[in-house]
Amino acid sequence: MIQLNQARLVYKNDTEQLTVWATTDLGWNHVATWDEPVTLGDGSNAYFNDVDDTQMVSWQDGGVEYAIDYKGHRLSKDDLLRIASSIQ
Repeated sequence: MIQLNQARLVYKNDTEQLTVWATTDLGWNHVATWDEPVTLGDGSNAYFNDVDDTQMVSWQDGGVEYAIDYKGHRLSKDDLLRIASSIQ
């Protein structure tokens, strides 16, 4: 039997990288402090962080923790939240 507890999908080109994570290992994203709590389009609570050259959004839904890491040209926080809100 194979048990998988984490999936990662990476979209990458020469100047940008977007990584989408999904895991049942809640709390795996060991960020020391999150910049601010935010709300996704469906009303779900999420957290946003902007550290060095990486912007991140993390949230939980139905026992799964999701995160988006973006590196590259700066996105607005609203754009990153729209991307997170589109994940089902």
